Amino acid sequence: MEFSAKSERNILVFFLLLSVLSAIRSSYINVMIVYLCVATFLLFGLLLSFRLKIEGSRLSYVVFIGKLKVYRSTVSPENIKKIKFKRTGWMGKMVVIQLKKGINWRVLHFESEETYRELEKYANQMEIPVMKAKDYLVLEK
Repeated sequence: MEFSAKSERNILVFFLLLSVLSAIRSSYINVMIVYLCVATFLLFGLLLSFRLKIEGSRLSYVVFIGKLKVYRSTVSPENIKKIKFKRTGWMGKMVVIQLKKGINWRVLHFESEETYRELEKYANQMEIPVMKAKDYLVLEK
């Protein structure tokens, strides 16, 4: 199964517009350059997207900027230390997949609620330790 997510757009668009307008209104070249650099980073943030793929006993996580693959990692159950289910914001869910080696994966803002159920099912099948925060348990009710 493959799941996808995009970065949170609303706040990034607001800050992008704010930084571009500030760069335009600035009379100092150094300040204008700083605002344009900030705008560039915000634009990259707007173009971020993520894919999580559960295939058999392996998990794959890919990060894209636009259509350009920036990061790709595939792990087997032996390389996963534990999977943490957390709550973000008022109604948001997040999963942190802690790896024994490498960067931990954050599964956040995925389009389908099924993503979190499939990850829990995967962890149970592969006998990976699962930790659920109290706040997360409230969301499951």
